[in-house]
Amino acid sequence: MDVPGIGHVRFSNPEWLPALWGLLAIVVLYLLRRRAAKMLVPHLPIWEKVLARMRRRRRWHRVLFSLVLQLLIFAAAVVLLAGPYTERGRPGRGHTIVILDRSLGTRARDAQGVPVAESVLDRGRALLAEAAAAGPTSLAFLQDGLVPMVAATEDLSRLQAVLVDPGAPRGGRDLAALVGLRAVTGEASRIVYVTPFAPPAASALADARITVVASALSEPNAGIVSVRREGEGLAVRVAGKGGARSLRIVRDGRTLEEKTVTPTLAGTEVLMPVPADAGPHPDLVLDPNDAFPDDDRVPLAFPEREHLQLLVVSDTPTPWLDAFLEASVVIDVKGSHRAGSARFREWIDDYEVVVLVDDQQDLPLPPGRYLLLGSGAPELPIVRDPRREGPAEAVRVRAEDPLVRALDLARWQITKVATTRGREGLDVVVEGSTGPLISRARTPTHRIVDVAVRPDTKVSTLPLMAAFPLLLEAALIELAGVREGAGPPVYPAGGTLVLEPGESPRLETLDGRPLRDLRPLPDGTGWRIDMRPGRYRVGADADARAIAVAWLDHPGRPGRPLQQSGELTAFDEILERTSLRWFLLCVLLGALGLEWWLWNFRFTD
Repeated sequence: MDVPGIGHVRFSNPEWLPALWGLLAIVVLYLLRRRAAKMLVPHLPIWEKVLARMRRRRRWHRVLFSLVLQLLIFAAAVVLLAGPYTERGRPGRGHTIVILDRSLGTRARDAQGVPVAESVLDRGRALLAEAAAAGPTSLAFLQDGLVPMVAATEDLSRLQAVLVDPGAPRGGRDLAALVGLRAVTGEASRIVYVTPFAPPAASALADARITVVASALSEPNAGIVSVRREGEGLAVRVAGKGGARSLRIVRDGRTLEEKTVTPTLAGTEVLMPVPADAGPHPDLVLDPNDAFPDDDRVPLAFPEREHLQLLVVSDTPTPWLDAFLEASVVIDVKGSHRAGSARFREWIDDYEVVVLVDDQQDLPLPPGRYLLLGSGAPELPIVRDPRREGPAEAVRVRAEDPLVRALDLARWQITKVATTRGREGLDVVVEGSTGPLISRARTPTHRIVDVAVRPDTKVSTLPLMAAFPLLLEAALIELAGVREGAGPPVYPAGGTLVLEPGESPRLETLDGRPLRDLRPLPDGTGWRIDMRPGRYRVGADADARAIAVAWLDHPGRPGRPLQQSGELTAFDEILERTSLRWFLLCVLLGALGLEWWLWNFRFTD
């Protein structure tokens, strides 16, 4: 309801104001004073005295001054009864809570290459100065929930001191904690959240009357958000914004596998084959690095394969192969055996890989994994004609293939090799003048690596070269495949680890430095992964297994840039009411005094 007023003056009893029309009556009586003298003087002693004086002294200015004073006295009396007052507003005061985003994603860099965490701090300093001028101010960080830093205070220096060394950004952005804070503080406090990222729950923050203020924006970012085993490869999902990137599997700085991926906000999934020579600890790398490089490199941990048990099938001595088997670090010499070509089939299931040396089988091979050295069998993708033998040379080499990328085959001389011919499904790695020299094939029942030349110095220089043990080791590892482990190749930081029955929660680095033991989750469903990205060993010394940890789809990773920024809203203005009754009372008394003095002072004509 609007309060009646004149300008900045308001009235608490405005029903008296219509009495001001009486001013006109006073003026009319003055203009008709002669007639009023005949009709009203007997009833108006004051006017009788006035008219009597006017008859003695005809000075008009005194009469006019008296009339003005009477009008002023009447108006002041009416307005005084109406209860005049003025209202003046002053800035409101109240409690402000400033929350700064110190989550992991604020490590992302802006267009100048500066972490956006710095711009969050700069914006926070300005807001703290503005808020402290309007009342008590509290400061908190958002990193894995709300972290209180300073309780309500108007000491700006105390608030600013916390931002001098706030620590490294870490943790996730728990926006539910912001909404819950409003329920605790009530509606009286204003809550300001400073972040460079658009909150996914913007409507919930708006409903909770939480002001979201933007800092500097980060550059477009995309990262690896999930990695899982898919057959003998890895299904890698890359999410974010940006152009095409290179996804690589790297071991000791050497690229083993590479694919091109174009990230999308919803995520793009790529199937990455795991090379045979990837080893137990390769890295998954997204190149080139972007504004947030923390999610562009993912360490992997594959179970270390136990020594392979081989079945060597040959009817003739194989000294060069035997020397390799005894020196190899991947072969279980005691668990490996030899067999003749006529009886090996009944023992195949007891060995991981079967090696056929200079053996031409008349019957198809049973299902299994085979390394063929100058050997052959029906129904394979490679056909060998032992009747046509002669010298050969390598004419085309896929140098980046895992079988040969560590080798230099330029000095490989072949004096005697059977002519070979590939069929559909044969993957040729080294093509020779007589056909495929090194190749691989995979069928629903067989996995085969074929080396057309047997390990014999009479037919080839390969056994005399360092390339020979490297070639055989790569072939055996590829045939054996990546060993299935108890867990995924990488765990997300902040996720859950499930221990094997009887496995200890002891945790240490790969070099044996002990760390704090894993902590169980309150519900008993697993163990909290609160380590930094890297590789660790879990369990007792004898049964410890390696695990890898990375920032995978972390709740604190960079989000969409915040385009619309809010501002710090002012508290409701405080209205101060000042009564004008004492002023009018003074005016009224002063006017009455002047009127008394005017008509009682003895003027001379």
